[in-house]
Amino acid sequence: MKKVSTSGSKNILLVYILKVVITAILSILLFTYIFGKITYKFDLDLKYDNYFAMIICVLCAAITAFISVLGFKNNGLILGAAAQVPLLFYSILNVIFNGSSLLFFIIKAVLVICTGMLIGHITSQKSGRLRIK
Repeated sequence: MKKVSTSGSKNILLVYILKVVITAILSILLFTYIFGKITYKFDLDLKYDNYFAMIICVLCAAITAFISVLGFKNNGLILGAAAQVPLLFYSILNVIFNGSSLLFFIIKAVLVICTGMLIGHITSQKSGRLRIK
């Protein structure tokens, strides 16, 4: 029987987790800043903030899934969904401390997970570097 070596798997997991966390934080900050500037410049009503939050979460989910799954050849659905954990944690904190609606959180969670899975799957199909068994 062929022996399977797992000596490099620790580095792969660590790099994946670092890419997920750093990308999620930077994309949330970037898109929040951009949409904040848009809201301020056009003097939009604050009732649109929930819709902007959904757009921000979907964009962050897409970028996080793309960057974190880049380099993996398979399991894009699972890796893309797992990459959304920091974004979902951020959304839960937003519900708890900022009094956001639970309905908007559920809608955002479904959109974020579906977007992450879709982008992760597409990215893993186009990537050809590393195959995980």
